[in-house]
Amino acid sequence: MKKSRILLVIAALVCVAFCGNAYAQSTVGHNRLTPANKTNHKVNTLKVLFTGDLHSCADRYGRLVSFINKERNSAVENGYEVITLDAGDMAMGSIYSAFYEIDATEYRLLAYAGYDAFVFGNHDFDLGLTSLSYMLYNSRIQGNDKNPTTGKSMVFPVNVTANIDGGDDKNFSNALKFIGHQRFFIFNKGNLRVAVFGLLGNNAYNVSNVAGKMSFQDPVEVAKKLLPSIKAQKPDIIICLSHSGAALRDKSEDARLARECPDIDLIISGHDHEALFKPYMVGNVPIVSAGSNGTVIGEADLFKSKDGVTLQDYELKAVPEDIAPDAGALFLANMLKMKVVEQFEKRYHSSPFEVMDTVKTQLSVNTDSTGFNPMAYDIAKAIFNCAYFLKEVPKDTSRLVSIVPKGVIRQNLPQGPVTYEDVFNILSLGRDSRKNPGYPVILCYLTGKELKAICEYNVSAAPENPDTYMTFYGMNYTYNPVMPKLFRVKDVYVHGKKVEASALYPVVTDLYTANCISLVDKKSHGFLSLTPKTKDGKEILDIERSCPLRGNAEGWFLDNADIAEWYAYALYLRDKVDLPDSYPVPAGKAEPSYIPFVIWGVAAVALIAVLYFLIRTLRRRRK
Repeated sequence: MKKSRILLVIAALVCVAFCGNAYAQSTVGHNRLTPANKTNHKVNTLKVLFTGDLHSCADRYGRLVSFINKERNSAVENGYEVITLDAGDMAMGSIYSAFYEIDATEYRLLAYAGYDAFVFGNHDFDLGLTSLSYMLYNSRIQGNDKNPTTGKSMVFPVNVTANIDGGDDKNFSNALKFIGHQRFFIFNKGNLRVAVFGLLGNNAYNVSNVAGKMSFQDPVEVAKKLLPSIKAQKPDIIICLSHSGAALRDKSEDARLARECPDIDLIISGHDHEALFKPYMVGNVPIVSAGSNGTVIGEADLFKSKDGVTLQDYELKAVPEDIAPDAGALFLANMLKMKVVEQFEKRYHSSPFEVMDTVKTQLSVNTDSTGFNPMAYDIAKAIFNCAYFLKEVPKDTSRLVSIVPKGVIRQNLPQGPVTYEDVFNILSLGRDSRKNPGYPVILCYLTGKELKAICEYNVSAAPENPDTYMTFYGMNYTYNPVMPKLFRVKDVYVHGKKVEASALYPVVTDLYTANCISLVDKKSHGFLSLTPKTKDGKEILDIERSCPLRGNAEGWFLDNADIAEWYAYALYLRDKVDLPDSYPVPAGKAEPSYIPFVIWGVAAVALIAVLYFLIRTLRRRRK
């Protein structure tokens, strides 16, 4: 492995040495083309280049930066003013995010690629406010602020997240000041004044690791209060970077933003990972989105006239597979890759790029129309196997249940050779208490009544937030879809036996899901409540430190470290574990019936009749 790391460094240096001159006149950093270079000037027209949800896509950095430069150069040569923006979640989601706070590669890439502004996404906070603060500081020290091809200082994009601040967290508050955080910023692009502000959505904040730990305000209310101040600066164009999402269309947060803030000329949406190939129009406000992981970039042409701002053209362009990678971006990625290989080898005794299984058929992350999610079901089997293999539960697993929500799964399991990196990228979020990458697998106990509450959440509340939809191994239920919400689940079964309301059942899941169990109570307005417990039925106060499964067996960790969910899945695939299907699949079986309404109707008629005769009797007595 030492040889491979040396080769990576040599390759990176060769790229810079031989390709650097070719990029010296690119649009990176301080070498952006100026209006004096333009021909065929497009009067009052702004080309907006944008991305979102890049998620530490280091493998694509070289080609992504090359394509951004190519499109920016072409736009400038054709007379456009150009601005480059990102809609949040630059970090987390790949094996390279393990060095997020130390190297700050993701933030440095935005600077190197010539971005003007960006907004924070929920996953930028995955490692906590302290780690994010270190990342922001480390981006500017020890030469990290230097352009790898020219050696000159880079211009970092402005963070414009308007509805957050550090609150009582001094580190984060100071880090925001250090990078020049602004609630909005006016960019002078030729003869156009372009105002850009950003918002972190309610849902994005609520599912983040910092919910309740920093100052946060409703994004739409903040936008309504901020827009008068922005308009007082007399901008020609107003753009909002909204890490909220528009996938729910009329019910989405971005649709609400557009309805209540019609003065916004363009909303660039993130969070949902949706590639909008046509703008989603809410009134006169276009909402656009460029998917995720640096596979496409968005281009929107805004024309300013005396009548206002119009969207003249819009297109998503795939980053070409055959485009020559940018030398500097490739250098950043290769240096990062070298560190990842070294640290991975120390901890897991293998390369992250080692093939550990071959998959015959791709497993999809998408939930089908019946409620079955193949990827989540396979992972549920893997963590069930983990709990059994590590002897954390008795050999009789007839009461053991595993739970996996859709939101923790980042991508499909590809067909063909599968590496440790592939598996990590599927379950790449979070860290354990020792800051090792990946959410740990945890074991707690819930009552049969609480298991029923989880199933009730699945059929009553999860449809409004698909990422929270849960897949089970070992548990199934029946429900009546015509009943009112929170009254739909009829019966719950664990390994074929109907649950006992007061009995305790061991549940294996990941730390993120365990911490989010409170959402069940919140989404049901307190009607459904869950309290993770020990096997003795006592409430668990510190899930992160009390519940993780720890390696103590041959083939797993030997240092009693927390078992990450991704690693449990990797070993499940590596060892070709074959668990029987937990029937029925999918877990929820709909049994529509109007009999309850008939019974309620009869009861209501009977009650009305009783009240009628009582009132009649009382009146007769008074006479």
